[in-house]
Amino acid sequence: MKRNFFAGLFILLPFALTLFIVSFIINILTAPFQDIVSTILNYYDILDKPFLFFSGDQMAQISSKIFVLMALFGIVMLVGFLGRLLLLTSIIRVSEVLIHRIPMVSPIYKATKEIIKTFFNSQANTFSKVVLVPFPNPNAYCIGLISQDKPIGNYDTITVFIPTAPNLTIGYMLAFKPADLIFVDMKVDDAVKCIVSCGIMFPEYKILLEEK
Repeated sequence: MKRNFFAGLFILLPFALTLFIVSFIINILTAPFQDIVSTILNYYDILDKPFLFFSGDQMAQISSKIFVLMALFGIVMLVGFLGRLLLLTSIIRVSEVLIHRIPMVSPIYKATKEIIKTFFNSQANTFSKVVLVPFPNPNAYCIGLISQDKPIGNYDTITVFIPTAPNLTIGYMLAFKPADLIFVDMKVDDAVKCIVSCGIMFPEYKILLEEK
């Protein structure tokens, strides 16, 4: 019975984790517009009837999410199509000039744009090395991904991203001295698999010489 349980867990866990992460991303994308669409659907009495084991309110919420996702997908496709035709190039440039003139919005836009470029550039190494970091206290260690191995300003520290398990989309960005980190020969892909699986798929690794 124990073997059957773990075999079933091994089969279902990837689906459950994938569903959890996808649901988390969908909620982030639809949350700002869901109430507006849901109000419109309720006002016109559309798709707010009970269906199977879903209540009317639940059907309205689900329908609003689907409409928001379809609208976002259509907008992205339209912008991409027009962008490839170079019809939006001048508009985008003017918009960026205006955004750069807004004091509080400009740094946020620049940082967001750089992050998106980094993640979508297949030739760029988003995370260079895997380390064990003393977190959340000096007596415990967890897996961290070095996002910037160059010293920050005049401080002899490097930035490390510590993702939370099993959701890699959130985590902590902390600065550590290289002497406080344990450098290992683990690949970034293997570290990601380990974090997503909550340590079930923990790869073998060797401790490297600590960088000074």
